[in-house]
Amino acid sequence: MSLPKTAFVGLIAALSLILLFGCTTTQTDKEALFKFSLLQQKYFVSNGYSSNLTTMNDYVSELSLLAAKSGGESAKIIEAELYSAEAFYYLNKTIVQSVSIDSKQIKCSSNEVKEIITSVKLASDYSSKAVISISALTVDQQNSIRTNQSNLVLGQQEEIEQIKKFFEEKC
Repeated sequence: MSLPKTAFVGLIAALSLILLFGCTTTQTDKEALFKFSLLQQKYFVSNGYSSNLTTMNDYVSELSLLAAKSGGESAKIIEAELYSAEAFYYLNKTIVQSVSIDSKQIKCSSNEVKEIITSVKLASDYSSKAVISISALTVDQQNSIRTNQSNLVLGQQEEIEQIKKFFEEKC
């Protein structure tokens, strides 16, 4: 006896969904926060971020993967850290890129200046997301991120806005 074609297609779809969602289950908050702590230790960013762009890029990449697998309270904590780290990464990248240009004779059409403007816009976007994410955390959740991380992000935001303003006035 054979299955009707629609039943067969439905069975295949159901099995696909089970395999897809069965293999991507979220981890418990405790597991996610433990892995989060291990990542911070691995990249030496438990107390502050690294000024090394490669280190921060790798940290952000691994943190992003962890965030995708996390749920519940840990997802909110990791998301706040991810946005904060991305804001720092792009701010640092902007500063490193800015060293290579002559601030008195800026050529707005140059690739270097365009890359700086892109980096500072990304830094601004991520810092705004970080502020929102951090402020949405409960007091207990904020204990899982760096002390004064909110102030750190707000300070970065000021620096980002100054750089943005500089380039907006010049270009």
